[in-house]
Amino acid sequence: MHSVNTLKACPVLILCLAATCSLQAQGVSDILKNVQEVSATVLATGQTQSATGPDADMAAAIDLLKAQIEQSMTAFTKSSMPDAEKLKLFDKSLANLDMLLDQTKEAGALDGLIQKSYAENKKKLDAIKQKANDTSIPAEMRAKYESRLPSFAKAIEATGEKRLVLIRTRNDLAKRRDLVVQNKQFYIDMMSFDDLEAANQTLDNVITSMNNLNDVIDNLGAALNPAGSGGPTVR
Repeated sequence: MHSVNTLKACPVLILCLAATCSLQAQGVSDILKNVQEVSATVLATGQTQSATGPDADMAAAIDLLKAQIEQSMTAFTKSSMPDAEKLKLFDKSLANLDMLLDQTKEAGALDGLIQKSYAENKKKLDAIKQKANDTSIPAEMRAKYESRLPSFAKAIEATGEKRLVLIRTRNDLAKRRDLVVQNKQFYIDMMSFDDLEAANQTLDNVITSMNNLNDVIDNLGAALNPAGSGGPTVR
């Protein structure tokens, strides 16, 4: 069993696994997108009438509240998930990670394509050098070849360098994957901490949106009563 300090070595991996588990459990990303889109149409707390009238403000505020309640329900569904269910999603994420590690290993599928591209483009570089010096080719075309040769040569060498970096990074990830497998329950517990904190934040958003809707309704009442009597106040 590894110490907590050792486990801190792979925070990015736990975040990636947590995000994958989250998306598998619920369509959080779609809800967040909905919230962001609706939020753009709603004025801040203490808002005044929009150009389309106070009724539009009320509709937008209700849509925002609806989206944030849905987000909160999703968050609390996730935070109340038993460890056994989280473990199933976690294992599924690890299986996906294993597939990606296999694809990116040295001599794996991606590495094979990288090496093939490197070799093929080295041949093309030699061919283009010949074209740049071929007087049977129009001068403007040869000049274009000549101007692009340095960057093309650099790009080829960059492919070879990035391949080595990819292999090293992939191997580092594989080591972290093994650490996670050995300490799955620890990571499940860490996710539970984060899940509840995130769920509580959604409640703050719901409360803020409710207060915002209260303000919109009060402003709507004031707009319908120019004398200043306003609408009914419930707070």
